[in-house]
Amino acid sequence: MNSDNDNNINNTIEEYYKRYAPMVFRRCCYLLKDEELSRDAMQDIFVKLLNVRSRINIREVSNYILRMTTNHCISIINKRNKTKKENGNDMLNKIASCEDIEDKVITKDLLDRLFCRVPISSKEIAIMVYIDKMTYEEVSKELNMSISNIKKRLNKLNQVIFNIERNN
Repeated sequence: MNSDNDNNINNTIEEYYKRYAPMVFRRCCYLLKDEELSRDAMQDIFVKLLNVRSRINIREVSNYILRMTTNHCISIINKRNKTKKENGNDMLNKIASCEDIEDKVITKDLLDRLFCRVPISSKEIAIMVYIDKMTYEEVSKELNMSISNIKKRLNKLNQVIFNIERNN
């Protein structure tokens, strides 16, 4: 009897992989900016999903996977940033390999100045709304926040961007 249950769970995980792997990979690529690292991160996410499979609410699995992906990628970025502080050459290598350096430097500078002034959850909201094209309602359910709070945070982001651009 237990073997049948394990097979059903493994089949479900396989179905989740087939259905959500492209979405997870796109999110990883966007956040990590490195295809190989994104593939590794995607595999890590599905291994984690396999480990928590008994606690997953089937109706909310896509939101759960998206949130897990974002959190995992942010963790990778934070670890990478810690390493970058120890080895400053990584940024130089990125800039040297850029095709349009001016735009990338300006964009990176703006994002760095923006996201150091707002909570990390605001960054997550911006990614969900502007990159993943989630509705306010979907973001609200995912983050357990009111829609008005989500709008307020996005307005705050817009105000910070306006102030940064005005001061340039």
